[in-house]
Amino acid sequence: MDRFRKLRRVVALLIVLFVLDLALLLLMIPVRSFLTWAVAATQAVVVLYFAVLSLGLIREGEDRGKGEGR
Repeated sequence: MDRFRKLRRVVALLIVLFVLDLALLLLMIPVRSFLTWAVAATQAVVVLYFAVLSLGLIREGEDRGKGEGR
């Protein structure tokens, strides 16, 4: 169970880093351009997708671990 807790921390850290990266992108590049908004939206969708996927896989792993009696 400890490894799943560590995996959750790693996923949370990656999510925070992606959010900070997105914030820096919006601060450093003028947001008047359509391309900036397109890149920001794409990054937000990718972060959301990987966060949901990662947490779902961790939850599935925990359920399998409980089913095997670990």
